[in-house]
Amino acid sequence: MRFAVAFWLMMAVSLPASANAPTTSPAPLGLKWDLKHEMVPQIEGYRYWYGSVAWGFAVYVGTTDLVGIESEIHLYFAKKKIQKAVLILGPGGINRTNCFQKFKKVVQILDFKYGPHSETTITRDPDFEDLLYVSKCTPVANGLFSVEKRWHSEVYKVILNYFGDDGEYYLELEYINKNIVPRSIDGTGF
Repeated sequence: MRFAVAFWLMMAVSLPASANAPTTSPAPLGLKWDLKHEMVPQIEGYRYWYGSVAWGFAVYVGTTDLVGIESEIHLYFAKKKIQKAVLILGPGGINRTNCFQKFKKVVQILDFKYGPHSETTITRDPDFEDLLYVSKCTPVANGLFSVEKRWHSEVYKVILNYFGDDGEYYLELEYINKNIVPRSIDGTGF
């Protein structure tokens, strides 16, 4: 029951409502991407932590777990509009016994929302094949194995990165508005 509640919470709060990859995707994370923001937007289920529209980024910390995983959101602004949002799931809630199940669940949700992913890139360190592991999650946690999947719509590009760092696991979802040119400190883009 708890898993089902977390699943539907993630569907409602984190991902746009659509079915079978519509031609025009609704705004990811329930945010108003086309609106010029004077102040950082409020995000349901998240507490503002730091940053500002003037700085070009803002960070939020999740107040509830999504699919049993802790989360945070980073927003990036260009000309006061949201250009990119990064939803980071983990490390809390992902461990060596459930890391691939959590990854597959997030992929399943994204496939439902955006249709089948268009690209998959698997990266294996050269040492991956030479070592023995107690768990298939161990190479991920040690940075020897990672996966990237991509979804595309007319307006948004969605990238899921599954990787490990310092013995912990992360699922990073990057939502990019293709219609807004990124801003950098020197004005040339990211």
